[in-house]
Amino acid sequence: MYHDALEKDAENALNTARLKTEKLLADDEAMDLMSILERYCDILMESRMERIDKLSGDSVEAIVGILATSSRIDSPELITLSQALALQYPNLTSDEAVKAHLATKLVKHVTPNRPSQTAVDETMVTIAKSYGVPDWEPPFLLPGDRSEIHGLSAGVNLSSFSLQLLPFQSSTRRD
Repeated sequence: MYHDALEKDAENALNTARLKTEKLLADDEAMDLMSILERYCDILMESRMERIDKLSGDSVEAIVGILATSSRIDSPELITLSQALALQYPNLTSDEAVKAHLATKLVKHVTPNRPSQTAVDETMVTIAKSYGVPDWEPPFLLPGDRSEIHGLSAGVNLSSFSLQLLPFQSSTRRD
């Protein structure tokens, strides 16, 4: 009975760690998108004197990018900007315009997916290594991922990770 309770606690901790890792990866994607949208806003500020009928390619890409992805970021200002751009450039709101002008780097942000099990496992192994647990391996590791995960480079950026996201390291922490 005690052994079953320990196994259940370990399973719950692993599930919590997986969910938190998925959230970290999703937040990282959102930060990437925000960075791109900030650059697009800069482009629009620089080109605000352009005539509506003679927009540069960069301006068109920025407008379409903002229109297509602004709903992915929780920012009232960005929503307001998107609405204003849609009113000013209605010809850039069509599916054809989006397909023609959406930058390749934004495609993954238009309809984001959950992070793959492989990405979550790799991130969890990297976090474990950075906190001094070098031999930790996720249970149910996919066969093809074992060599990939053990070959991770030490140059992975963990600036957005913190110790509180490692419930599998300590059974006393509950978030």
